[in-house]
Amino acid sequence: MCEAGPDCDEEDPAANTPDCEGKNCGPNGCGGQCGTCETKWLCGDDGVCFDPCAGLECGPDEFGGDCGSCQDGWLCGLGGRGREPMTRWGRLSNRR
Repeated sequence: MCEAGPDCDEEDPAANTPDCEGKNCGPNGCGGQCGTCETKWLCGDDGVCFDPCAGLECGPDEFGGDCGSCQDGWLCGLGGRGREPMTRWGRLSNRR
Protein backbone atom coordinates (compact mmCIF):
# COMPACT_ATOMS: atom_id res chain seq x y z
CA MET A 1 0.00 0.00 0.00
CA CYS A 2 1.28 3.49 -0.86
CA GLU A 3 1.81 6.05 1.81
CA ALA A 4 -0.60 8.98 1.67
CA GLY A 5 0.64 11.53 -0.80
CA PRO A 6 -0.15 13.36 -4.02
CA ASP A 7 -0.31 10.13 -6.08
CA CYS A 8 -2.41 8.19 -3.57
CA ASP A 9 -5.96 7.39 -4.76
CA GLU A 10 -8.19 7.39 -1.68
CA GLU A 11 -11.19 6.04 -3.65
CA ASP A 12 -9.35 3.10 -5.26
CA PRO A 13 -6.97 1.52 -2.73
CA ALA A 14 -5.85 -1.14 -5.26
CA ALA A 15 -4.38 1.66 -7.38
CA ASN A 16 -2.14 2.52 -4.44
CA THR A 17 0.07 -0.54 -4.71
CA PRO A 18 3.67 0.27 -5.71
CA ASP A 19 4.58 -1.43 -9.00
CA CYS A 20 8.30 -2.16 -9.35
CA GLU A 21 8.08 -5.56 -11.04
CA GLY A 22 10.80 -5.72 -13.70
CA LYS A 23 12.08 -2.27 -12.73
CA ASN A 24 15.15 -1.21 -10.81
CA CYS A 25 14.70 2.56 -11.08
CA GLY A 26 12.16 5.27 -11.76
CA PRO A 27 8.68 5.96 -10.41
CA ASN A 28 6.71 3.20 -8.71
CA GLY A 29 3.29 4.61 -9.59
CA CYS A 30 2.65 5.67 -6.01
CA GLY A 31 4.78 8.77 -5.71
CA GLY A 32 7.90 6.84 -4.70
CA GLN A 33 10.82 5.30 -6.58
CA CYS A 34 11.69 1.72 -7.51
CA GLY A 35 15.36 2.41 -6.87
CA THR A 36 18.29 4.32 -8.24
CA CYS A 37 20.93 3.47 -10.81
CA GLU A 38 24.66 3.06 -10.31
CA THR A 39 26.84 6.13 -10.69
CA LYS A 40 27.04 7.19 -14.35
CA TRP A 41 24.13 4.94 -15.38
CA LEU A 42 20.73 6.27 -16.50
CA CYS A 43 17.19 5.11 -15.84
CA GLY A 44 15.38 4.19 -19.06
CA ASP A 45 11.71 4.80 -19.78
CA ASP A 46 11.14 1.10 -19.02
CA GLY A 47 12.48 1.50 -15.46
CA VAL A 48 15.71 -0.38 -16.17
CA CYS A 49 19.15 1.14 -15.58
CA PHE A 50 21.51 1.29 -18.55
CA ASP A 51 25.06 2.41 -19.31
CA PRO A 52 24.87 5.39 -21.72
CA CYS A 53 28.34 4.47 -23.05
CA ALA A 54 27.45 0.85 -23.94
CA GLY A 55 28.53 0.18 -27.52
CA LEU A 56 30.40 3.48 -27.89
CA GLU A 57 34.14 3.83 -28.41
CA CYS A 58 34.32 7.58 -27.86
CA GLY A 59 32.35 10.77 -27.41
CA PRO A 60 30.59 12.50 -24.55
CA ASP A 61 28.60 10.74 -21.88
CA GLU A 62 25.53 12.22 -20.19
CA PHE A 63 27.53 13.48 -17.21
CA GLY A 64 30.07 15.88 -18.70
CA GLY A 65 32.71 13.18 -19.17
CA ASP A 66 33.42 10.93 -22.10
CA CYS A 67 32.85 7.33 -23.11
CA GLY A 68 36.43 6.74 -24.20
CA SER A 69 38.90 8.03 -26.71
CA CYS A 70 39.94 7.10 -30.23
CA GLN A 71 43.32 5.86 -31.30
CA ASP A 72 45.92 8.59 -31.89
CA GLY A 73 45.15 10.73 -34.92
CA TRP A 74 41.55 9.53 -35.28
CA LEU A 75 38.35 11.50 -34.72
CA CYS A 76 35.20 10.49 -32.90
CA GLY A 77 32.46 10.18 -35.50
CA LEU A 78 28.70 10.04 -35.24
CA GLY A 79 27.44 7.14 -33.20
CA GLY A 80 30.50 7.17 -30.93
CA ARG A 81 32.77 5.34 -33.36
CA GLY A 82 36.37 6.29 -34.03
CA ARG A 83 37.18 7.17 -37.61
CA GLU A 84 40.17 8.17 -39.59
CA PRO A 85 40.33 11.88 -40.48
CA MET A 86 39.34 12.75 -44.04
CA THR A 87 40.75 15.34 -46.37
CA ARG A 88 39.09 16.56 -49.52
CA TRP A 89 41.22 13.95 -51.35
CA GLY A 90 40.14 11.02 -49.20
CA ARG A 91 41.50 9.25 -46.16
CA LEU A 92 44.90 10.31 -44.91
CA SER A 93 46.15 6.71 -44.93
CA ASN A 94 45.32 6.38 -48.67
CA ARG A 95 47.62 9.25 -49.65
CA ARG A 96 51.10 8.47 -50.88
